[in-house]
Amino acid sequence: MPSLNMFVLERVAKASIPITAANAYHSSDIVNLLWILKLDMKQTHQSINDLKQSHNNYMIKKASDDLKEYEIRSDLRHVVGNKVVKPVHGAGFAVLLAKSFTQSGHSEDLK
Repeated sequence: MPSLNMFVLERVAKASIPITAANAYHSSDIVNLLWILKLDMKQTHQSINDLKQSHNNYMIKKASDDLKEYEIRSDLRHVVGNKVVKPVHGAGFAVLLAKSFTQSGHSEDLK
């Protein structure tokens, strides 16, 4: 788990900010960027709600002893190690690959 002082960002799009009226055509880039961020936030929110609902349903079934044998989930605390090993070289930073968005809005990984 990342420490409280560590932030990870992923570049999802790039937009130029218009400074003068002559660069006003860049405002559509900002709108596109905000739309992409809105869709990503909506997808993230939906994923979190789906996980929360699945967990609540499981806990209700577990409390009422209504679980079938194939529905029993293993405890993940034993699978995940709690010791974080940092690499010696470059331990203070990470490089994330950016995504390129086509005009249709689909993402493509840059290589």
